[in-house]
Amino acid sequence: MTFADTWAAFQLRLQADATIQNWTVHSGAVGESFVIEAVGQNVIVVNAPGATTPQSVRRADFESVYELWDDYVRRATPRSAFTPLTRYSKYVISILHWLQGQSGGRLP
Repeated sequence: MTFADTWAAFQLRLQADATIQNWTVHSGAVGESFVIEAVGQNVIVVNAPGATTPQSVRRADFESVYELWDDYVRRATPRSAFTPLTRYSKYVISILHWLQGQSGGRLP
């Protein structure tokens, strides 16, 4: 699996208006869901409850979290490890988890 394959899968499978459940490895489904507003070539835009404007999450944010994803889901890396990498870890983790579920339990 490479990040390029994962990003390509987002481009094909993730649609505007999709609802994504907020998820963490420690708590599972938690809190409020958010909605995908747009999937661009280098950004995914989300509308989250309580946010005053849509949040644009860059491809680079996803790639940073992706590099630690396997360790995160094995609980070897805490979520706090993502803090210096992106301020959008909530969305990135939840969207990666969604794609993993869409892909038979493994990221493409």
